[in-house]
Order: sequence, then C-alpha cells, then structure tokens
Amino acid sequence: MRFVKICSQIDVEKSNKFPFVFLLICYWIGSYDDLGHKVITRLQSEDFIFEWMTVIFLTLASIFLLKIFLSFRKNKLSKIIKYFFLALSIFFLFWALEEISWGQRIFNFSWEYISQNNSQNEVNFHNLKFFHSHLPKIYIVFCSIVCFLCLIKKNKSNIFLPEKKLLYFFFLPGLYYLVGELIINFPISYQGVHNTYTFSRSNIFAFQEINEFLLALGAFLYSINLTRKIKYQKVHNTP
Repeated sequence: MRFVKICSQIDVEKSNKFPFVFLLICYWIGSYDDLGHKVITRLQSEDFIFEWMTVIFLTLASIFLLKIFLSFRKNKLSKIIKYFFLALSIFFLFWALEEISWGQRIFNFSWEYISQNNSQNEVNFHNLKFFHSHLPKIYIVFCSIVCFLCLIKKNKSNIFLPEKKLLYFFFLPGLYYLVGELIINFPISYQGVHNTYTFSRSNIFAFQEINEFLLALGAFLYSINLTRKIKYQKVHNTP
C-alpha cells in the first residue's frame, strides 16, 4: 500500500528534453577526432564559455531566490520555507564563486595554504585533495534528491518544489557521475591494436563542465519558475 501511495504522487507531466539534445550534440561533436574534440575541449576549458555560463546562471538563480526571501519577510509564508530560499540562494552563490575560484584569476590573488592542498592549485574548496575525489558522489546524491522532488506532484502548498519539466537537467548529470564512479571502482579495459587501454579518471569526467552547465541552467530555471508562481499567487490572492 505504501508503494502504491508513493506511485500516486508521481508527476506524469512531460519533462523538458533540451538536456538530451544538448548532450547528444556535445558528445557527437566531441567524438570527431581531432577537430571536434578540440572544439568541445576549448568550449569547456578554464575561464571559457561553459564555465562562465555556469557562473552566470548560478548567480542569477541566487539573486532570484534572495529576492523571493526578501519579498516574503512580512508574509505569512512558513519561516522554514523562507529561510530555505535564503539558504539555497547562499548555496548557489557559493557554488558560482567556487567555479571561478573566488575570482583568483580575475583579481590575480592566491591563498597558498589552499592552493598547495588543491588538486588544481586553485583557491577553491571543492578541489581540495581530501574532498575532490568524493565530489562525484556528492553530485550523485544531490541530483538524486532533486530528481525525486521533481517527480512529486505539485499543489498550492508545495510550489517551492522543482517541477517535473526540470527532471532531466539533474537526472542526466547525476547519471553521468554515477556511471563515472562505477567505471572508476570497476575499471574497464579494452585491447587496442598495440596496447591495452584502461579508462582514466580524466577521460571519464572529460565532459564535467558541460554537465555542470546543465545543473546551473536547471537551478536558474527553477528560480525563474518559482518567481513566476509566487507572483501569480500574489496577483490572485491565493494562500
């Protein structure tokens, strides 16, 4: 009975298919050696288009969520939900700043203690050596939770939950990291003409920036949708 009850809460609306098309195009271009691979590598290189789009979308999501928090300070909205918006705003801003290493290359500064213990010699926390190897697992957990929330049916009392149409913005990156973790823990080798090759970590997560871009876009769309729904409620004086 409990299983049936859970299934009854699953949202049956269609999900946005853009992530499928986007990843298919990126993987297709990247499969063409040598030019296609170089193009994708360049687009997702440090301080280039995908990284900056990720930063922009996360920053905008943070701003929209902060505006929602401020607009509901004097409203009857649950304090837990209000401060959830604030915490999520801070989280997205922190994520954005981590992506650009807190402006290390922009303002030309360094923090020796952090950079020396960083797998990329940068000033950020997610690439610290004791943390970096566990980052895919964190993405898997994060994406799994968001996907579950996307599938829950929405009503007037839980409009803050992500909509079903955002499912694939989190499901596909989560699947990407899950497959990568499985390959790392259960290595796959194949016999070439002259040598035996084993997938390395760098090859497995070669499209990481592209998948992070999808996560950031999903976060931005979530904040936009939420802003519209709250505005609609205010206009129609719904609780």
